[in-house]
Amino acid sequence: MVCHCAYTLLGLKNKQQYDAKTAHLPPEIYKNGLTEEQETKWMAILIAVGRIPFIDWPFLCAKCGCLRPALFGVPDEEWIKYIQIDKRGEVVCRPCFDRIKELIDAGSHP
Repeated sequence: MVCHCAYTLLGLKNKQQYDAKTAHLPPEIYKNGLTEEQETKWMAILIAVGRIPFIDWPFLCAKCGCLRPALFGVPDEEWIKYIQIDKRGEVVCRPCFDRIKELIDAGSHP
């Protein structure tokens, strides 16, 4: 993940002037990143407001604990039927979801 604050706070993003192909940035900024002068201004902004640490918090399957499982989608009704209330906001990997569904449909508890 990357923070895009610099582009916004430096006034580089412009949805009227640039399209989504360049993430609404001037093409040279999209291709090459900030100039030295922009980088200096960005560092001054960071020093003035204070830096906020960015930590990558990986997601895990709430059932088996596998790291960064592939995301998948099911209809809301299916999620509600098979995932208990206190886990509905969690990530569940597809194999665990399929196993939970299989056990519930068979009348067993996972």
